[in-house]
Amino acid sequence: MGRVKVSKAEKIKVKQGVEDDGDKVSSSSSDKVPGSIYKFRRSNRSIYFTIAVLILGILGFLFLLTSSSGTYLSAWYLSLVIALLLTFILSFPRHIELSDNYIDIHCVLEVTSIAYDDIVRACKIRPYVVKYHFPIMGSYGFGGYFGYYFNIRQLKVVRFHATNLKSLIAIEDVYSDIYIISCEDRDVFLSELASRRATAIELKNSDVDSVDSDINESI
Repeated sequence: MGRVKVSKAEKIKVKQGVEDDGDKVSSSSSDKVPGSIYKFRRSNRSIYFTIAVLILGILGFLFLLTSSSGTYLSAWYLSLVIALLLTFILSFPRHIELSDNYIDIHCVLEVTSIAYDDIVRACKIRPYVVKYHFPIMGSYGFGGYFGYYFNIRQLKVVRFHATNLKSLIAIEDVYSDIYIISCEDRDVFLSELASRRATAIELKNSDVDSVDSDINESI
């Protein structure tokens, strides 16, 4: 089979075409800007409490293993402890992402999203506020403070996604749902959140105005 001769000019054109395609791909991929990510940092109190719970679980298993004389009690205990630990671990808070339209609170297995235009207020809160909250279904120190808590002052259920009680932020939406999160860079986070919320509300209002104008024109 004979070879096909390609001139030098054609080679240059092919090379330039590949480079142009590469530029198009890189420019299109660079247009998509990822959201800002704020990672959760666990406090020393949470870390020590988590280690203490794990040690107690192991000691309890060893005690039952040596004292149950070959019964299934130690196996049942181990299965129960592993199931509970996995349930909590899968809910550990990982990071917060401020995407285009939502606050996304990422845990190991689940994501909680709050729309910017649904937020009524977001502010810092002090650590002593936590003493008025009691966990209904969640963790109070093991891997952080997350789950559903009951506020005895407001008599309502609050969602917690926190790992450090010294850097808490409360977010309330239009449905009167309250989310308490933690963020080390609270000032930066609240500033960016306010900017994104203002943009979302402005876009929402402009969409409503355009719909109203379309209705008026149709009438």
